[in-house]
Amino acid sequence: MRLTTRRVAPGRWLILVGLVFVVGVVWPQMPHPDHLVVEVPHDRPYPSVVIELEADPVDGYNLHLVTRNFEFTPEAVNQELVANQGHAHLFLNGAKVARLYSAWRHLPQALFEEGVNRLEVVLNANDHSTWGIAGEPIGEELLTYSGATSGSPIVYGDVSYRSSWFWGRAKAHRSGRGWRTTNDLGYEVHVRAGRVVTRNLELVPCHAPSGSMSMARLLELFRPPAVHAGHASMLPNASRISKSFEDDLGDPKPREIEVRRVRDPEYCQAHLLVARPSGTAPSASSVEVSGTWKKKGGGRSSFEIDGGVAYGELKDLRALSGGEPEAQSIIGGVRVELRRRLDTLFDGVDFETMDSAAQANAVAHSLVGDAELLAN
Repeated sequence: MRLTTRRVAPGRWLILVGLVFVVGVVWPQMPHPDHLVVEVPHDRPYPSVVIELEADPVDGYNLHLVTRNFEFTPEAVNQELVANQGHAHLFLNGAKVARLYSAWRHLPQALFEEGVNRLEVVLNANDHSTWGIAGEPIGEELLTYSGATSGSPIVYGDVSYRSSWFWGRAKAHRSGRGWRTTNDLGYEVHVRAGRVVTRNLELVPCHAPSGSMSMARLLELFRPPAVHAGHASMLPNASRISKSFEDDLGDPKPREIEVRRVRDPEYCQAHLLVARPSGTAPSASSVEVSGTWKKKGGGRSSFEIDGGVAYGELKDLRALSGGEPEAQSIIGGVRVELRRRLDTLFDGVDFETMDSAAQANAVAHSLVGDAELLAN
């Protein structure tokens, strides 16, 4: 079998603020410049690792790695690469502190800085190459609080999702039924009823590559969940909404969606997908809209858009106040607002020439492409 490799690109410095007991703590992203990332063969199940950490009553912490589809082979270290075998590398605040040849390790308190620390474990092959998927190392990265004397010192944060609508030039209809807008092709549209299904909304950690993962993330949504657990930056991850949700396009209103408990240190992007609900038949709809349209000087005609189109994008997380892309630390929690536009909902829709499926596709592209993910 042929294995592909690439070097892990150096990351960037990130500042975590807002924790009561930490001021101005800075960690480097883990560069791992000495090891190649080796893709797991496509015919093998993907390995995964989850970090468990408990305070030790005598000193420091006890580390436990919960792995799937991975075998620790200390007897084969420095030998040839074998799929799904090897050891792990442990990093603390950017510095490699140990090789791990088994699932358990004691970490002395002296290793940790006061306050919050960044801990990372990656899975490595016998020859010390780093196992990866789509170029992303397989492992987990999280924050710990060194002041913990009992229980787990892992730092968690809440991600709260909210949905809202930007009206722009769209207006509530004077009859009190629905709303109206004019699209970029000159059609005046009056919406009377409709619905859109959001199949997936989740945050993407800053240490995940933005370009190479987009297709992998989309495909992963349609695979059985037992295929692999993946890296904390792979899918599924803890920030993903637990189930699809619907919004009423005939009477669009803001709404609270869900709160998720996460432990990835910070997030830079979000993945948004409009698609039919999980577990439904292929004929199920993801976008439905009905109402009337007309062009200047013409009469009014009815329309009914109905399609099971699936469309998703990776979107930058932008600051709620300034609108600029901005990393969001989990310290203190992250509030994410999915803001979609009504005034551009029908841009690109030619009611006279396009069939319902093509119209549904254009509407889905507008709902996702023109959406903003605003966070604070």
